[in-house]
Amino acid sequence: AAQMAKIVTGDDYPDNFTKTQLIELFKSLDARFYCGMDHGFTHNFAVVTAALIGHVLYVVDVISVKHLELQQKIDLCKEKIRHFNPTIYPDNAYPGDNASFRKAGFKMVNFKKEVQQGIESVRTRLSPGATKIPSLYFLNNDDGCEFLIKRLLQYHWKIDIAGKLTD
Repeated sequence: AAQMAKIVTGDDYPDNFTKTQLIELFKSLDARFYCGMDHGFTHNFAVVTAALIGHVLYVVDVISVKHLELQQKIDLCKEKIRHFNPTIYPDNAYPGDNASFRKAGFKMVNFKKEVQQGIESVRTRLSPGATKIPSLYFLNNDDGCEFLIKRLLQYHWKIDIAGKLTD
């Protein structure tokens, strides 16, 4: 949290600077909060929350839970992310669930999901090239963010018989 705060403000923060303090700092700087949501059931219901300051995203919270019913998902999000007042980009394969989240007061965006474009966007933010710094950071020592990093490190393109990357 202290490192993220320093990136944003240029000031030094004590090592015991907390996630809660970081989020309050982001709010004081008028950061906008965004979430990506996958409704999952047999795989995890997942919500990744990031603060946007300028063009840089700071991932500060990750929810990842299996086997939740719709109302449990809504209740969990009320508890964990409502205070961010986030704009949520959900998996649009579940329009009924998204409508229920809207009725519960969440800002759900209708958008066309482009998997390849999303992957490239994350890749570019993580490694923008030799002359630029990354524009996507993850909160260190946060269980949810650590879980997400672990999963990202396992994600890769399938390789065909000839050893070439597939689509």
